[in-house]
Amino acid sequence: MLDLERIVENVELLNQVEPNELNEPKYDEPSTKSEPETDSTNATEQAEIEKDTNSLEPRVDPSATEPLETSFNPELTILMPVSSNTMKKPEFSIMMDMWKFIHKQQQVYCVKEVKLLKTWSSLFGLRPVWVLKLKCIEYESIDEDLSSKSALLLQLNPIYKKIPVLVHNGKPISESVVILEYINQTWTQNPIMPQHSLEKARQQFWAKFNDEKLLPSIWSVFTKEGKEREEAMEELVENLKLAEEELQGKRFFRGDKIGVADLAFGWLANLMSVFEQVIGFKVIDGRFLLLSSWIQHFLEIPTIKDNWPSHHKLILKYQALYENFHPLK
Repeated sequence: MLDLERIVENVELLNQVEPNELNEPKYDEPSTKSEPETDSTNATEQAEIEKDTNSLEPRVDPSATEPLETSFNPELTILMPVSSNTMKKPEFSIMMDMWKFIHKQQQVYCVKEVKLLKTWSSLFGLRPVWVLKLKCIEYESIDEDLSSKSALLLQLNPIYKKIPVLVHNGKPISESVVILEYINQTWTQNPIMPQHSLEKARQQFWAKFNDEKLLPSIWSVFTKEGKEREEAMEELVENLKLAEEELQGKRFFRGDKIGVADLAFGWLANLMSVFEQVIGFKVIDGRFLLLSSWIQHFLEIPTIKDNWPSHHKLILKYQALYENFHPLK
């Protein structure tokens, strides 16, 4: 890290410079006068700063007469000079020191800003992973062992004691759909919710339908036997038909782009095939052409397909679960 004391001293020096000297670009002109001596302690550092900057920014034409040009990086909080040619060497050195110091501080902050507690296989924990990746948000991933819940998880989610939990600036947010909406409102790039209130409500409705109707019905088919399984299968088919109807004329549940409802239904694109392989029969078949098409479109999104858990590991996990619910007689 740069010496903060030296930066403060340089800022004080900059405050002593006359305003008109900062506003007018200065260029080297031929002169017969000898150059003033340079402080030997700063010569090497000065050369490195000029080398780094000049390699990144175009040099200013000495014949130009426009005022000092600047470029703005929205991730930083100060203006960067286009070239050292437009400023005196001391002022330029000050600006570069300040920029490097702030940039490093922001890099450290960004690494620690967002954390996500999840498990490797949870379909609920996968939802915030997808949206964080879609929005290009750096985060720290913390995998929990739910058979022995950590003190951190119990501290961050003392009511439900479940994953996922998003931690932003030290503040926890739990429940996967709530986390999705929080991320969408906090980081507005690549939105996953429409602007129109009615369409936004529709996305929320179908996300809730998935969690409260569709998921329980497939879980009942997975865990039940005999007559109970038959009844659960009828309920599952009816729920899938409702989802099929919602996709009429649309690529995704949101329309042409994926939204909160698509992320909620996302487990269908991978976990349903795991369930089908374990239980031994097809669920998404020729009756659900629109859902099958939606699954293919969803799987084509790079952020989605690049962040699936291992299919083989999922098979092993759910095979073991299935055997627990259906022991050999």
